[in-house]
Amino acid sequence: YVEWPTRANAPPVELCIIGIDPFGKLIHQATRADPAAFNIHRYARAEQARGCEVAFLHGTRAQSTAQMVKTLNGAPVLTVTDSRYGSAQGIIHFAVRGGKVGFHIDEAMAARSRLSISSRLLQLALSVKQRRG
Repeated sequence: YVEWPTRANAPPVELCIIGIDPFGKLIHQATRADPAAFNIHRYARAEQARGCEVAFLHGTRAQSTAQMVKTLNGAPVLTVTDSRYGSAQGIIHFAVRGGKVGFHIDEAMAARSRLSISSRLLQLALSVKQRRG
């Protein structure tokens, strides 16, 4: 559902958790069905994540989520944030609405990062910030 400019769409996906890790062992359990599909990395700061393809951002005292988003803006990294951990928004931003988890997509930010998001995924979003032009 997402295309990267330099990716051949073959596993593994470089999945990074930057800052506070709210997942712990759960992320490994979630990828257990096909462990070769993901390489999971954990970093304290966004500057360390340049090789990541997908990055979940959760700020710390040393670097806020907003600073992480700004650092990775323009890099071919699908940034993911969660409203439970602050208002800063990545390309995909999870939020609870009406007791259900949904997500917002910033297609303009994705375009700056040279990522293409499929119309099928865009249709599922609670909202889409459209790219210009």
